[in-house]
Amino acid sequence: MKKIIVIDDSLIILRTVDELLRKEGFEVLKAEDGLAGLNLIKKNTDCDLIIVDLNMPKMGGFEMLDKMYEEDICIDRPVIIFTTESIVAKENAVKVREKNKSTGRKTWYVKPLTEDRYENFLDTVNAMLEGD
Repeated sequence: MKKIIVIDDSLIILRTVDELLRKEGFEVLKAEDGLAGLNLIKKNTDCDLIIVDLNMPKMGGFEMLDKMYEEDICIDRPVIIFTTESIVAKENAVKVREKNKSTGRKTWYVKPLTEDRYENFLDTVNAMLEGD
């Protein structure tokens, strides 16, 4: 069973993603901010995929990813970065690509995650896992 870590400060997103992924047979671990997410990743280095929100309290997605790289924790894992702004996503995608050329695969998923987009989201998750 593939293990996916989901980090988002929105309880609605956490619950929705948890339900979607569990229905597909994935094990799901959740955290509500980047600091808790980093600690969860440290305890679950066997995870297969990390899904992280960009903007969160205590520690945002980029800061969490930076800490992962600094501490060499799961840097080869695929990452889906949630964001609410597609323009920000495009600008930040360049930053991530330049900074982390040799590390795991990254992609963006622009919120909201509505029912009509569930299949697309699951396709994204499966595509990221296929590279394992």
